[in-house]
Amino acid sequence: MTDSDQKTRLNRFEDVKSKAPDLATIERKVGLVIELVAELRKENQQLRSSIQSVEKERDSLTARIDGLENELARARANGRDRTKEETIRKKVEGLLQRLEEL
Repeated sequence: MTDSDQKTRLNRFEDVKSKAPDLATIERKVGLVIELVAELRKENQQLRSSIQSVEKERDSLTARIDGLENELARARANGRDRTKEETIRKKVEGLLQRLEEL
């Protein structure tokens, strides 16, 4: 290997070395990634807790809606029809009046 070849290799090595990040930079970046992962895990846990709360509230509201729908159906089935009542009342009054005339 000639001096020229060695200088070319040395220049390439220096070029690669200057472009490669140093160990401190890598350590700093890894530390930032570790912090970010910890923050994301904490946020994930908070979101899971929020989801559970919302799901419980949804289930409670769904049960309440079901109960109110059942109550409404019963009320409608047992409910009075004002028009029919008025018609019947008038007929009864008419019949009573006819009875009094007898």
